[in-house]
Amino acid sequence: MSTKLNSQALISYFEKWKKQIDDEIYFGRQPFSKSEFDYTLRKLIDYIPLASANYGLFLTPKISRFDISSQIRVSRFESDAALAEALDRMPLEEYPNYLRNQRYKCTKYKPQMVNLEEVVGAIGVKRWSEISTSEGRGLSSVKNMVENISQGFFDPINPDQSPIKLLKTPDGKYFVETDGRHRIAALKVMGVKYIPALVSEYYES
Repeated sequence: MSTKLNSQALISYFEKWKKQIDDEIYFGRQPFSKSEFDYTLRKLIDYIPLASANYGLFLTPKISRFDISSQIRVSRFESDAALAEALDRMPLEEYPNYLRNQRYKCTKYKPQMVNLEEVVGAIGVKRWSEISTSEGRGLSSVKNMVENISQGFFDPINPDQSPIKLLKTPDGKYFVETDGRHRIAALKVMGVKYIPALVSEYYES
């Protein structure tokens, strides 16, 4: 009886921190050794389908801070208006409706180096300067990210943020799903070309 209760308590703990666990699974802060703990953890996360499905990525090295200093072309903007103008000059395509057809499926998310020139849009976004209408989550958020990124580093693992998640269409274009729209806008407007991100690819079933 106590074993069952302990197992349920552990499962509840992992479910509570599932978002953080998913990030760890995808990018792996530390490779795990083949130990009894490793075996026990595998048995435990079998209760969590998303975590269990990606268990193999526990063994991948961590993608640490990514140096983008040599890629930055623009590090500051004179005003909010100048930033908004620069954002709106960037091409933006609408998420293709045909992918909503049930015959199209998505692969599991996997870490991948992405060319930001191929990131052509974000779901639900019609202008890069108007990613969100929520207070503090629009242009001001992009501006803050530009200031942070201008230091020359991009951290794929940030305790306060989910990894950037991209959807890749059959014709090779990328769209930001939900996590990472502001960061993508900031990186693109600064001229950064390559970053690591999580990518799920569409395929026709």
